[in-house]
Amino acid sequence: MPPPLPDRYRLEVRLGRIEGVEEWLATDTVLDRPVQLRVLGPETAPGLREEYLQAVRLSTGAAHPNLLSVYDAGSVPGGVFAAYEWTGGAALSHRLSAGAKPSPSEFQPNAAGLAGALATLHEAGIVHARISPNTIYYSVDHPAKLGGVGPPNEESTFTTDVAQLVDTLEHWAIGKSPRGLPLSELVDGIAPAIDDILSDAAAGQLTSSELAALLAAAPATTAASSEAPGASRVGVWLTTALIVTAVGLVGMGTLLSGDSVSPPPPQESTTSLTTTPQTPTVTAAAPPSTVPSPEPVTPPAPVLSAPPPTLLDVPVVFTLDPYGGGGEMDHRLGFLVDGDRDTTWRTERYYDPLSLIKAGVGLVMTPPAGARQLELWGITPGTVYTLSWAESANAPLGEWSPVATGQTTSGAFFLTLPHQPDGSWLLWFTELPYVGPENYSTSIAEVRFWG
Repeated sequence: MPPPLPDRYRLEVRLGRIEGVEEWLATDTVLDRPVQLRVLGPETAPGLREEYLQAVRLSTGAAHPNLLSVYDAGSVPGGVFAAYEWTGGAALSHRLSAGAKPSPSEFQPNAAGLAGALATLHEAGIVHARISPNTIYYSVDHPAKLGGVGPPNEESTFTTDVAQLVDTLEHWAIGKSPRGLPLSELVDGIAPAIDDILSDAAAGQLTSSELAALLAAAPATTAASSEAPGASRVGVWLTTALIVTAVGLVGMGTLLSGDSVSPPPPQESTTSLTTTPQTPTVTAAAPPSTVPSPEPVTPPAPVLSAPPPTLLDVPVVFTLDPYGGGGEMDHRLGFLVDGDRDTTWRTERYYDPLSLIKAGVGLVMTPPAGARQLELWGITPGTVYTLSWAESANAPLGEWSPVATGQTTSGAFFLTLPHQPDGSWLLWFTELPYVGPENYSTSIAEVRFWG
């Protein structure tokens, strides 16, 4: 039993004991409303009880829709207590034990809301220190709420709070402790963009307010598939394999029949170039004829004048940041050449336009010999760049020869390279697009060269 509590509270149901704190559903008989009581009894050290009460008092100055409201707190003989709002929901740990998981449409808004609640605490100078499934409460009628603020400890910081929240969110979405794989690969309906946001937050690269803003602005999750996780992907792969096989058979039949058809070239980028333009070959259209056209004549089979482009082996890539710390999210460079368009490399997130901070930052790419076309998949629209060539990838910045400049207008970037000896290419960013509050950055999913 808890220590004697004020007479206004009538204990109804014991909810359990979480991390040394006794929890009860009680009735506030003065206001005639249910409350959740959290109590530390005589079994806890007096110093810990006082620290807990001080932490609760501090948290009363923070208000957020996803933050559990504190109604009352105080000392009693042999213990301390705090009265919180009652939402009708159980602790997330209890829901997970019962096998309850959120739908993708529930997960994202609640995740953004919980991050916003944590940001509210941090703005008030409060370190939560105990974020886990035990301190988040949720019911279908109310948004998820963060509660359970406790006494701080030496290891707890704003950064560790964010990491704890990310771990808890992943646990909630999966139904068990995270397994190190992206959520979008484990839960149907979670958008891949959420993976990068949570990964950056767990690595200490986002504050709680940045995490909240990015989760709120992320692409909406898609409806969960009725198939088992991963089944839809297997179906896509099988369908793709069948299509490729069919196309191969048709192509073989065409070759055997003596016809030769030129494959269409890769789609050109919507990027606008402002230097070193390619001079196209233009054939003037014949004026309209007033004489009846002769009977059509079957043309001879076309002859390939040039071999179709072929995908080269993966390039060597590294970052160039002579005006900064020497690197630019280098731990994500492998995502540029992993063949997965759902993983991305990105620049650092800058609080102000890049041109106000430094002259630029770059990505050096060294393809195999014979590269004639550059493809960047999924580059952020609005990125202002200069493409330059040098014989050596380690050439000083002043020795790179500019060949093209422009601004991306879509995620598709396909550029025919000017004739240069084999060497390296520098994609130098001079302006980064605004992608969110205090966030100027650009991302690229894949870098590929064609020969």
